[in-house]
Amino acid sequence: MIRIITIISILGWATFVSGQELSDFEDVEAVAERGFFKEYFKGLFSDFTDIGSPFQMNAGLGLNARFYHANGIENRQQPFFWILNANVNIQIYQLNIPFTALISINRQELTLPNPNPNLPNVKERFTRNFNRIGFSPHYKWIKLHGGHRNMSFSKFTLDNLTYLGGGVELTPGNIRVAAMYGSLARAEPIDQALLEPNLPIFSRTGWGLKLGYGTEQDFLDLIVFKASDDANSLTFIDPPSVFAQDNVVVGINAQKTFLEHFQFKIDYATSAITPDVNELEVPNTQFPIPSFLMNSRATTEYKQALETSIDYAGTGFNAGLAFRRIDPKYRSLGTYFFNNDLQDLTARMGFGLLAQTLQISGSIGMQTDNLDESKAATLTRIIGSADVNYTKDNWNMGLTFSNYSSDIEYVLNRELDSLNVVVITRDVGLNIAFSKADQKENQHTITLMGNAQVVTDDVIQGENSAESNMYNANLVYALGLSNQWNFNVLLNYNQNQLANIEVNRWGIGGGVSKNFLENKLNLGLNVNYFKATVSTITALTNQTTNLRMRANYKIGDNVSMNVNYTLMHRAKNTAGTITDFTESIGNFGFRYNFSVKPEAKEVVN
Repeated sequence: MIRIITIISILGWATFVSGQELSDFEDVEAVAERGFFKEYFKGLFSDFTDIGSPFQMNAGLGLNARFYHANGIENRQQPFFWILNANVNIQIYQLNIPFTALISINRQELTLPNPNPNLPNVKERFTRNFNRIGFSPHYKWIKLHGGHRNMSFSKFTLDNLTYLGGGVELTPGNIRVAAMYGSLARAEPIDQALLEPNLPIFSRTGWGLKLGYGTEQDFLDLIVFKASDDANSLTFIDPPSVFAQDNVVVGINAQKTFLEHFQFKIDYATSAITPDVNELEVPNTQFPIPSFLMNSRATTEYKQALETSIDYAGTGFNAGLAFRRIDPKYRSLGTYFFNNDLQDLTARMGFGLLAQTLQISGSIGMQTDNLDESKAATLTRIIGSADVNYTKDNWNMGLTFSNYSSDIEYVLNRELDSLNVVVITRDVGLNIAFSKADQKENQHTITLMGNAQVVTDDVIQGENSAESNMYNANLVYALGLSNQWNFNVLLNYNQNQLANIEVNRWGIGGGVSKNFLENKLNLGLNVNYFKATVSTITALTNQTTNLRMRANYKIGDNVSMNVNYTLMHRAKNTAGTITDFTESIGNFGFRYNFSVKPEAKEVVN
């Protein structure tokens, strides 16, 4: 079914395109006489002679340091951590070379398994680098990528995943070409010193290619992405906990605007993933995954994902219809995370009333899971959301409602069946704000916010199901004086009910801030107090006090610095036994921005 819908959608898109683009080729014979390359490609380089200014540079350098110390407990964070970041854009004529860097180096101790079982594990000091360095020079329609970069082809193939390598994007006219190759993950062994051992990571490389035609509004892209783990990049102890994987994804991403107000979208992908590359090879008969891209194995799974929609956008009114289907266990090693094993059809609408002061939008649809009928039960339910917002004069009021779900798989044991949990979330929120200035130009703002959320773990085994109810309420009053003094007072309440446990949390706080030295220096102080009670077999009460001071100083037009200090004290009362501890966190930031642009020399006649 999913492939039929995809084919129909692509044919429909092609029909729209053909009706518009054939007019560009009415005089085919004349084009042939002049030559296709001369007619369509020579002009792409005609503006490359516009060389622009000879040189200019804009840059920013920043240093952020974090200090941490605890009294009464062991340190729960690193005592010291720093990050150095830089953003530089160099322009040489029309060539732009943006450069970014994020660097942090930390010395740590790693415990490795000893090959000799009669000896203790091996401990060694090592340097864990957190470096992100990259540049993306571009000239006209040519753009290159190098270092740590992020590229996006489509939601289900390669989607903003950070990699270390190279890439290119070419957009001459309506042609769209993009490609990348690089390291997606570096090998990381298991650390035996952790109380809960981390999962080891294989070295992983990947490449991707996108070929398309169109503009930002109307386009058709064909995508191929491949990622593979190096099975020899790690040495494991028995039994192995993770396995080297192999993945190929082929996708189509298209969008078309027609009849001025309508827009059609489709995003389709099919993914072949092998969870263990050491399995036996078998013939590959799955289309459109070609055999030369991937060796199909006994455990290779072929899954599909599709999102398609059609929308109408008019003056003060919009509506749309969307369909989504993602196979169970669909994955791409070029993305971070998205839900799977779901199919839904949703209708949405939005409009304004009362001279657009009242905005109403919402969606409603049907969602189902268990697409491969592998579960003992199938969940089918109504999903939807609603948003009502009213704005007039000094008032702003909003009401929101949503009802959605997430499918989570918990692997209890590799040799046992996994536990599939569908997390259903229903959320209702209310926000009311009033803001007004008095005769002395002092600004008064009152905000009331409330939220109720119900989260249900719907599992096949009813005794394992859990439901939590969360309620939040906040009241804030802010006063901004005309002499730049700012004050705020807040009250909040939170209740969380889970099984036979109920947590109630009350809080009160306030803050003050002021600008000095012609707005170059801003000082602020915030104090908050929270008290929480936990109703369990043994009574438990937590009291937390936070003190936060901050200072932001603009030293000059290009230099600024900020200092933040937080002191937190927590006291726990468990059945009359009181334990307390204190944590302090300091942050220091320094930023320097500058630009270089040589002045044009005067011409003397």
